[in-house]
Amino acid sequence: MRRSDREVRDFEDIVSIIERCDTLHLGMNADGYPYVVPVSFGYDAQDGHVTLYFHGAGVGRKHELLARDARVCAELSRCLGFCDTGHSLTCEYESVIGYGRAHRVEGERALHALRRLNAHCGYPDFELGDCVGMTAVYAVELETLTGKRRIVKR
Repeated sequence: MRRSDREVRDFEDIVSIIERCDTLHLGMNADGYPYVVPVSFGYDAQDGHVTLYFHGAGVGRKHELLARDARVCAELSRCLGFCDTGHSLTCEYESVIGYGRAHRVEGERALHALRRLNAHCGYPDFELGDCVGMTAVYAVELETLTGKRRIVKR
């Protein structure tokens, strides 16, 4: 990272950034070009490892790309606002970027993933019902994870 003064190294601090984000931007390989989609997500964080969960239809471009190449880039970020530093305008932000491989999960693991997703989206008690069988659920165990934050000192 070029601006090491903005790097977030503490695992719990990185997890707290993930908790405050509401959208996962998932980057996939698409015929030589990146293909990025915003998805709602849930996660587990334990022992220095993060697993992200997302869902979607079992058909379509995202599903096809993941079946061909499971490697993904996960980007989560929050813009905290813009401010005048006295000599320029800047954005205050916090972000996390990770790399891993996405794979479909089924059965109890899919139920767990959907419960984590619902909890992160503010509906921890939502009854899943029949949607589980109609939904493709994915997990991404992040192999690398970096955090970054820019807060202007006033």
